[in-house]
Amino acid sequence: LRELLRLLEEKHELLLAATVARKTHDKLKERRLAEFKIAKRDWLSIRPDAILLLFSFLRYLVFAFQYILLLHLFGVHHPLIDLMALVAVTYLVNSSVPAGILGKIGIRELSAIVIIGESTGFILETSVAAFVIWILNQAVPALSGSLIYLTRNLRPN
Repeated sequence: LRELLRLLEEKHELLLAATVARKTHDKLKERRLAEFKIAKRDWLSIRPDAILLLFSFLRYLVFAFQYILLLHLFGVHHPLIDLMALVAVTYLVNSSVPAGILGKIGIRELSAIVIIGESTGFILETSVAAFVIWILNQAVPALSGSLIYLTRNLRPN
């Protein structure tokens, strides 16, 4: 009988220890899950901003590459780092001026002439490059969008 009671006590102690260990394990698991959820939520809240910043930077690179390529095509052979800086300042000035009906067509050329043309000495080539950039990035998409809109709306149903 004493042996049976001793075995029951040992079994009870083992069950108690297992229960305490299980509860501790569950608490640690819940804490880790809560930390993961917080980390996941923080990561998800930052990610759209980072993606937006990445696309904005890629868009800027495309426009800057177009500008520098056209400047080179029109004969403005200046150091690349200087052209990159001048184009960046030109875009800064263009983005700070409010847009008018024609999308700042005169302002773009004027800022390009003052910033890039005066720095490089190629005033005519710079204004032509700015005008071609305006045609490629503003006029062509606007005209093609207008034509698509008109052909879809004027077509008989």
